[in-house]
Amino acid sequence: MDEKRKVTQEEIDNACILHNKYIEGEDGGKQAVFENCSFERLSFKDKQFNSAVFRKCEFNLCDLTDTGMCFSELHNVRFNGCNCYMLTAEEAAIRDVTFDKCYLRSAVFTHSSLRNIAFEKC
Repeated sequence: MDEKRKVTQEEIDNACILHNKYIEGEDGGKQAVFENCSFERLSFKDKQFNSAVFRKCEFNLCDLTDTGMCFSELHNVRFNGCNCYMLTAEEAAIRDVTFDKCYLRSAVFTHSSLRNIAFEKC
């Protein structure tokens, strides 16, 4: 198995800015695509990653409070010990995803395509 690339908070913050420009159709925007990445103790709090792509990623002890992931693709992703309070992932494509010991109160997955999802000790 390939070793995952460790992403920094600065990279997340910058990717969010560029991604939101992409969503708004502004010059210099770029869709956020994360593949084979590890997010360790990072804050996604209040960030909007709607229509972003997360493949083969791990979120460990991250804060995803009020994070937007609507219309996003999450494939082969694991969330470990994350705060997902008010995470909104409506109409997202979510496949082969595990939430392990995550706080999911008020998380929303309305109209999402959920395939092979596991909730362990949440």
